[in-house]
Amino acid sequence: MDIIITGVGRGIGNAIAVEALKQTSNRVVGISKSSNSFEELSKVGAQTNSTFHGLEADLMLDAYLPTLARMITTLNFRPQILINNAGMLVKKDFLDTNEGDYERCFRLNFWSPFRLIQAILPHMPKGAHIVNISSMGGFQGSQKFPGLTVYSASKAAIANLTESLAEELKPNGVFVNAIAPGSVQTDMLEEAFPGFKASVLPEEAGQFIWQFATTAHRFMNGKIIPLSLGNP
Repeated sequence: MDIIITGVGRGIGNAIAVEALKQTSNRVVGISKSSNSFEELSKVGAQTNSTFHGLEADLMLDAYLPTLARMITTLNFRPQILINNAGMLVKKDFLDTNEGDYERCFRLNFWSPFRLIQAILPHMPKGAHIVNISSMGGFQGSQKFPGLTVYSASKAAIANLTESLAEELKPNGVFVNAIAPGSVQTDMLEEAFPGFKASVLPEEAGQFIWQFATTAHRFMNGKIIPLSLGNP
């Protein structure tokens, strides 16, 4: 199976990549701003005859897309799963936020998945599954928290994109769903809620999201699924 995962450098994205590479004969293209995790992920894949292809790239810039296109062509890659996991946090009082804060956050949390989907959709076979990682912060009706307005807005946007694309891509035979994690013990959680200890580890979230990516599109399309045990 051919898989593309963004944000594999750490946290949930790294855990998802590990789960994918634990399976036999998968091919994973992992995109990260840092290549520090690439060697270890390659070792994981070597144990199961899976292969990891790392692409060091800043997803806030479209400059990496031609390189990705060349990789897809060279590898004869047909992505059956795309997991848009990379994201960033802006934590700032509302009165102190500016357009630059919104631009940076939306550029990574919304526009980079948008552009990546556009770029690889022509290469995706029927039955492929796109999984976007939203957040409980962007989940309608969930509790919101001070200082996270920009972040929550960007995650609400990716949830709406998920619902919209699920309908638009029906003629392509491509399914689109999203996971909205609550608190998972990651660096981003520590930045948002210093000192808070989550009951869900990145490895556990990675296992859940990987299983979701490989099976959920048989049962649902255009759905935003909460992954949360409480607040935050």
